[in-house]
Amino acid sequence: SAAGSASASAAGSGAGADSTGAWGGSPARPTQPARLGDEASFLTGTRAADAIADLRARNGGTLELLDLHLYPARILLKAKAPRGDEIDRWEVRASGVIGPKPQGLSAKKLAARLFDASLVPLATLSSIANEAIAKSRLANGSVTHVDVRRAKDGGVTMRVSVHADGVTKWVDLDVTKR
Repeated sequence: SAAGSASASAAGSGAGADSTGAWGGSPARPTQPARLGDEASFLTGTRAADAIADLRARNGGTLELLDLHLYPARILLKAKAPRGDEIDRWEVRASGVIGPKPQGLSAKKLAARLFDASLVPLATLSSIANEAIAKSRLANGSVTHVDVRRAKDGGVTMRVSVHADGVTKWVDLDVTKR
């Protein structure tokens, strides 16, 4: 099947959960995988872009990321807190947001690795996923998740996991100028 899957297991609805369901879709059940191409997937459409824009607003209008991990049923990220020197962890699901959770990391010490969320072309995530599938050369490949980090040259790199028939390939894409 061309539709991929990713496990929807992760932290449950801990303290600080926001159950507004701001990004639509029904929440994925931990026992059922979310499928790439599902309307509720963060890997298709603009749901990831909408979620990050909402987090930017919650964070005072800016969002400096340490890392960003996109899955069909959730988004995990670490970002600089709006005040102070902390790095916070956030989790986004269709059912809402969990976080911020302080990570005990110094933003000053990690400043060289931080990047503005606006540098990540989330609105074109579907086309980026298709590019990664083509570059992987896996027949019937599908994207299971995407990791985003600052590259050593200062740009932004997406590391896309493409899976097919028991084989996983990682495709690195420089998305700085998209």
